[in-house]
Amino acid sequence: MELATCATDFRYFSQFLVTDDEEMQKQRVFPDLEQFPHVKKIHDAYEGGDRIVVLKPRRMQTSMYLCARKLWKAKFAGTGLPGTEDVFHGGYSATDESLAFYQLSRISAMHARLPEHIRNFNPLVKDNTLFKVFEKGGKVEGFPLRRQGPQGFGFSEFDFDEAAWQEAAASTYRGLAPTIGRGKICIVSTPNGEEGIGQFFCSLWHGTNGRYQNYNRVEFDWWDNPEHDQAWFDRVTADLEEWEVAQMYLKSFVTVEGEPVFPEFRAANHVSTKPLQFIPGKTVYICWDFGFYHPACVFMQQDQFDRWMVLREFCPERLDFSLFAKFILEKANTFYDRTDQKNWSEIHFIDPAGFQRYADRSMSGATCAAHEIRERFKYSDDFFAQVRSGAMQVGDRKYEGPRLRAVRELFRLRDDKKYGIIIDPGCTTIIDGFAGGYVLDKFGVPVKNKYSHPMDAIQYGVTGYNMVVNPSKYQKAAEKSQYKRIGHRTGR
Repeated sequence: MELATCATDFRYFSQFLVTDDEEMQKQRVFPDLEQFPHVKKIHDAYEGGDRIVVLKPRRMQTSMYLCARKLWKAKFAGTGLPGTEDVFHGGYSATDESLAFYQLSRISAMHARLPEHIRNFNPLVKDNTLFKVFEKGGKVEGFPLRRQGPQGFGFSEFDFDEAAWQEAAASTYRGLAPTIGRGKICIVSTPNGEEGIGQFFCSLWHGTNGRYQNYNRVEFDWWDNPEHDQAWFDRVTADLEEWEVAQMYLKSFVTVEGEPVFPEFRAANHVSTKPLQFIPGKTVYICWDFGFYHPACVFMQQDQFDRWMVLREFCPERLDFSLFAKFILEKANTFYDRTDQKNWSEIHFIDPAGFQRYADRSMSGATCAAHEIRERFKYSDDFFAQVRSGAMQVGDRKYEGPRLRAVRELFRLRDDKKYGIIIDPGCTTIIDGFAGGYVLDKFGVPVKNKYSHPMDAIQYGVTGYNMVVNPSKYQKAAEKSQYKRIGHRTGR
């Protein structure tokens, strides 16, 4: 009875697994799935579908799970127990030979530590470094994907562990995917940029050009592991560069291609570990950038400590602004009750260029972006939305304009021991931008890219707010000549 339960219930079987924990430097019983929900997410996805892609931080016990799963499936294949496969051929790929050897050795070690009556049932009869075979035929094979990988048939399950770092991941996938039939593919990784070796995983995760839509996408954060707290995060990231922290522990696809505009940003200080909520009674600041191809909108509030809360971001590609404004209005109605004027009020901060007239009226009939927002967000025919502009000048490395200076101030520790900004962990484009995606070019000017648009929106919000509450600090005369204009309009 116990063997039959082990064969079909991984959670039950895992209580007999003792594995090496590199982080704790000791042996441990395999984590209970109910106590480690991030591991359970992968298991449930594996049991419920045949194509899985997992975006994760480092050190989340995913490799441990993948090896334990291969042992479980191969151990009971061909035994005739109810619910088991007649044949199982598992594949596991790693970035190089040493990692492939190590992970496959985990399978041997876990099997050797099983209770004797379970270990001797369908024993391990071939135990090579990269090839494990059980008496009834179940087998697991390991592959270091440096230059090439397996292209053949017959895998029941195949795992790509840290796929973004495997040189041959893309070519191996192209060979395996058409031949695996009813078998399962699980692709797990931390990001490794958007190009080069990491491009395959980046495209897979984001479903670039409509591809890979049949994948079940699983994502979790470092704090989803109940053994990780802020002290752990501070310790493991203490000697890392900020972009390394963003990539390895905050799942950023950004690679550093220039000098970061805001090197003061620290995820540990400025990104919340929990989702931020809208606060009733506090004004909602809706901040806009009018990129020709990449408009952006950021929802912000100030909390009880006068910190800027960056709550939500929206950064579509190639969307007409009239449709974008309509979409943002629909989102606002889901975030809070716009009809409750007592508890919810809004101010929109925009690029000053938003007051310039369109050459032709928009789809909605608006004559400029500011008009578009006033019309879309009006409360009644005689109660229009408030639309204000932020500062115009960005500046550069030598002459920093009011926009960069105002945001930079927020990253500093204040006298009350709090920072001036806290960002919702779901605002990944903004986090990636602050962590190194928003950069200065060789002339010291902020680069226009997909990160610059939400960055601009935040700058308009912060400087626009400062102009409202402290107008003497932002006199128009001071802005005319002290700083040079960068570009012709925001979002070019």
